[in-house]
Amino acid sequence: MRTYLFNQKQQIKYLSRTGISVDIQNIGKFTQCIAVRVPDSLQEIRPGVWLKKECKEFSKGNFTNIYNIFWDAKRSDIVPEIHSSNTPYSLADMVKKDVNTVGVINGAFFFLADVAHRKPLDLPYNLCVRKDKVHGLPSWDEPIAYILNGKLHAKTTQAKGIIVIGRKRIRWVGAFSKTESKHLYGAILYNSKCSNVIRLRDPQTNIQIGILDDKAITTPKKSGVIDVVVNKDKNDNLVVTKINKDGGTHFFEGLFILQIAKHGNLFKVGERVTPHTLDGLDLDSISAGITIGKSINDPYYLAPSQTKIKDARSVLAEAKNGYMHFIVFDGSKYVPGFQGVSIKEILPIFSRDRYKWAYLLDGGGSSRLVARENEKVQHLANEFAFQKLKDGQILWDWKNARRLTSSISIRI
Repeated sequence: MRTYLFNQKQQIKYLSRTGISVDIQNIGKFTQCIAVRVPDSLQEIRPGVWLKKECKEFSKGNFTNIYNIFWDAKRSDIVPEIHSSNTPYSLADMVKKDVNTVGVINGAFFFLADVAHRKPLDLPYNLCVRKDKVHGLPSWDEPIAYILNGKLHAKTTQAKGIIVIGRKRIRWVGAFSKTESKHLYGAILYNSKCSNVIRLRDPQTNIQIGILDDKAITTPKKSGVIDVVVNKDKNDNLVVTKINKDGGTHFFEGLFILQIAKHGNLFKVGERVTPHTLDGLDLDSISAGITIGKSINDPYYLAPSQTKIKDARSVLAEAKNGYMHFIVFDGSKYVPGFQGVSIKEILPIFSRDRYKWAYLLDGGGSSRLVARENEKVQHLANEFAFQKLKDGQILWDWKNARRLTSSISIRI
């Protein structure tokens, strides 16, 4: 009953604002567009920080609303931050708690299993640097966003580097890295990203859910190797917490696991673990960092299987004029005419003569931009965000939407 009343209140608000009635419980079965085109506008929400809104039309009657927060990266009074947490949080709450936060966008792709009996020790899997300390290393070759000397950067990296266990210096490579000659590396790194989430759709609502694949959830089992399991101690330092002979370690048993050929007893439980580099990047100099999505120019998105996929998209980009951009292309795959965009459709916006780089952040139900103009907080994009409750009911919770484990923000 409480869910019904909450949804009814949201429906009345939307109806009064747009003149459109929305049936929450059948959101996946709509046959007409219920979204509203945003009027084009440009406003300076804080000195040097701009918010641009525009609507872009596509073929076959599809459109998207584009929300863009941008600022001059050379300004010292505008400070970028990367925040990650093992406790999912709402972007709206993050802005409300700090009056100096001007804008925040959803961050990395993160582990999402709606039905799972176990979860990773740290949800922002792959690379995770939090408050000057490394919490995770990548097992896949993926781009990263990071803060270096107070500036926001992004680059494509290979999952490989140098790590020290006790006094032993080891070259490591990610289990799913495409780096050639893996036999030249002393350790193969596994983490929760190595697991697989099976994507299914609820037959009643058409809303996608994730289920953990428990059939392939451990490191390879083979004689002559040891799995060095790495976790945090009470002082938040990385240490060896377990050494498993012959592999077969569950991916969630550590923040990451190093599978190493056994040559005598070289390692001990309790030894300090210190990651030094990631693909030549000095991790000691990074104050915060997360793994993000592929470059918008990645050929992967031009494959026939990808050009048909439309969804809400979030993009982190640096323009050649020195401005940084948080951009969200709005849409919902459940709403005909407003189903989001394919990467191919928006690729011309990020032409190489205008942008140095542009990388995707977590998309779909995670895409969200929250901006503050003085005391006013604007919730931008993903208005058709829903939660599926345990009793099967659907809750229209667009202000909080999906709670996230990482975000990128700017503060004054």
